[in-house]
Amino acid sequence: MLDELYVFECRNVSSTCTLTPSKWYNYISPKVTAQFLKEISVLVQSGEIHGIIGNAGSGKTTLLKIIAGRCCGEFTGTITLNQQQLTRQMFDSICAFVNFNQALIETINIRAMLRFQARIMVCGLNDQEITERINLLLQEFDLIAYQNILIRDLNESARKRLLLCMHLISNPILIILDEPTTCINALNNYQLMYALSLHIKRTGAMVIIATRTLRSDLYQLLSRVTILFYGETIYSGTTQELPLYFCHIGFPCPINENPATYYLSLAMIDRETTERYQETQEQALKLIDLFKNSIDLQLHQLTSEVLHPIRLMKPLLFHGKPSCYYQFFILLQRSFCALNSSAHVVLLRLLLLPLLTLLICFCSDPFLTSDKWWSPQNKAALLVIYSTLFSIVSIFFTIFNESIIHGQSEQDITDGVYSKILSVLSFLFASAPNDLLAFTSSILIISFWHFYLNWNYIWNLALPLWCCYQYFKILVLIVIFYTKNAEFTATFLIEFCFGSVICAGSFFVAPRTFLSTNDWRHMLMYINFYRYLLSFINFKFINGTKAGDCIFDNTEMINNKPMEQFCRWTNGTMFLNEYYPENWDYSMEIFNYYFIILFVIIIAIISLLCFKFNKR
Repeated sequence: MLDELYVFECRNVSSTCTLTPSKWYNYISPKVTAQFLKEISVLVQSGEIHGIIGNAGSGKTTLLKIIAGRCCGEFTGTITLNQQQLTRQMFDSICAFVNFNQALIETINIRAMLRFQARIMVCGLNDQEITERINLLLQEFDLIAYQNILIRDLNESARKRLLLCMHLISNPILIILDEPTTCINALNNYQLMYALSLHIKRTGAMVIIATRTLRSDLYQLLSRVTILFYGETIYSGTTQELPLYFCHIGFPCPINENPATYYLSLAMIDRETTERYQETQEQALKLIDLFKNSIDLQLHQLTSEVLHPIRLMKPLLFHGKPSCYYQFFILLQRSFCALNSSAHVVLLRLLLLPLLTLLICFCSDPFLTSDKWWSPQNKAALLVIYSTLFSIVSIFFTIFNESIIHGQSEQDITDGVYSKILSVLSFLFASAPNDLLAFTSSILIISFWHFYLNWNYIWNLALPLWCCYQYFKILVLIVIFYTKNAEFTATFLIEFCFGSVICAGSFFVAPRTFLSTNDWRHMLMYINFYRYLLSFINFKFINGTKAGDCIFDNTEMINNKPMEQFCRWTNGTMFLNEYYPENWDYSMEIFNYYFIILFVIIIAIISLLCFKFNKR
């Protein structure tokens, strides 16, 4: 393949898709199958740009997705590259699909982004070769002046050129662009397309673009064009033969008119009146029939003749992709750079949890220093508040951090650049330093505030709460992976957090409330992470503590004794014995300790399985 001219062909591609109405409608009506494309044929050769032109709903995007292997419907026909079937795996290996609507990591600059992209996608290039490659693309697409500017500060035109450079960094054979000229002015349109045309003539690549309108200056850059009308072909061939073909069938292009725009207008439906609607529809259908039944097939048949002399350049993707370990290392660097590029955001992540912890310590101090008999319950409530605080902060910080890199990572995964597992692992490791600093500061604040300054106390408090933090961090990644909605993820997991605390037992509802063997709710205690977490820390920090100066409890007679000398619990052990059900031994320290760790390991394994076996 490397020693030949590249030739891409679509022959007689037809596509059908089953439309699924709303759920209630399915019960009374069968699903509808619609045909989106009908016998579409497209040819592209090395150094050419092929334009797919059509109005909204004509099937342009559907055709591009079929070529790229991203269409969920069924299709017939053949799609080949140098007479080899173009599969999704082959496309992801040596071709590129540029989605100009994709999100990017906004907090790094252009040069850093291109360097990360080159190191992730291409194997076998040293730093000097990567730098030379980046400099060449920056010069070709007029991005030299923007190279040190953050992506969030780019205008739309520069952003589109950057997206294109990110895919061209590996010299793909075939580049597919969907609506590249929208949202930018005429001058920037020409700047983008002209730079692209020079690039493919230098490298010998092929380009397919889909667009609704095509101005005359852009039309001059195309080698071939296909005009679609609701999934059928009005014309497909070279731009040189386009006026000749329509003149041959009786539709000559007026002088000084743009041929592409004029002939596309012939396929537009005029809905002003019923008569005009029927007339324009019949005209479009006539053009379709004329193209199918044309006698002079040489005007639009597929040919292997080379229209432009070009010099082939070996695609860098033929060197193969870097190993998953190297990709993980680069993704870790990129994620760390993206998450720590803003000083005020880093300060927020470092200070929010310690400040909230300090606030809770300050507000809880009067309750913990009192010598009343209910002090064990106050301590239990405080431990619940701490664990809930760490869970909620973990949810919000994970959603916030993940949103920074989510858009670009998802597009890279869709394009087959790397796996979801690598993306998740790199995110977890990149966000760990800030999380660990904030967490450690919070634990030290709790220890200093309550005068427990020994390492045993710090360790017994830090380990379960760190596991709690990581448990909800992984849960966020799982839920947001399936829902694709940050607001829903936050709402759902906060409700899940509070529900778990209640079911595990807290100052809201005692655990023995769920003890009834005839009630399904008692099972929630045994599959609840908080059950083991609270049992462990309650035993460590409440068991054996004194509960005030009272001397009588509910196990002794109170005959002729002052009421102020009576208390429900004289120590923390009595409180815990009443607090926990008889069939739950809260004092099983090692059992609860290992179950806390086991929960985190299990949820991590579940997340990896979800990311591994979920279809793209």
